[in-house]
Amino acid sequence: MKIVTHGCTETKYYWPCWPKFLEFFTNNPVLNMANFDSDNHSISRSAIDSAIKFKSTISHMYIMWTSDTSNSLQTLENILRTQHFLSSYTLRYTMMIYNNNILDKDCKLYQEIDWSKFIFYKNNKGLEEYSNENFSEYKIKDEFTPPPIAQFYWVKNIMFNSELILNKMQMDNLSDWANHVTRQKNRGSFFNKITNSGPNWTLLDGDKK
Repeated sequence: MKIVTHGCTETKYYWPCWPKFLEFFTNNPVLNMANFDSDNHSISRSAIDSAIKFKSTISHMYIMWTSDTSNSLQTLENILRTQHFLSSYTLRYTMMIYNNNILDKDCKLYQEIDWSKFIFYKNNKGLEEYSNENFSEYKIKDEFTPPPIAQFYWVKNIMFNSELILNKMQMDNLSDWANHVTRQKNRGSFFNKITNSGPNWTLLDGDKK
């Protein structure tokens, strides 16, 4: 059985994002099916495709909806359609948001969504607000995707409410990504080299859970 994740750039980027850290809070392997720069319709379609393809082997699906200020109604439609489909397959799933721009409570459709399936930061906020309010000093220059340290603590504190504590070396590794990306940019390195050449962010096996 495996965990399947879906989302946009904040879910799959040039550095470790929240799905990468799930393995330290669960015994199941993680399959990240997110696509770079997806809109919410694409995320919905991809999640449904995964449900069809991997149905019997999915232990849990996590979906993070991306920011969409242009069409809140369409985003709510995508969420509702995905919920109906996953429920029809009796799959366990959890949804999250990148930011609260997608939450238009004035839409009638808002009342039709099962919000108990969502995890929020401070009741109605997402990963972006969490990162900006708690990890602004680690923000990577000219980048909008939250840094790895914010992504890790999103999983630890918001998704799993875990008591796991990082040691100094682990904390330094996570914290150093901003400096590492800056160094790579200054050298003119391509971003596709960053993930493989970055600081060792891997946690010790003994620190899982």
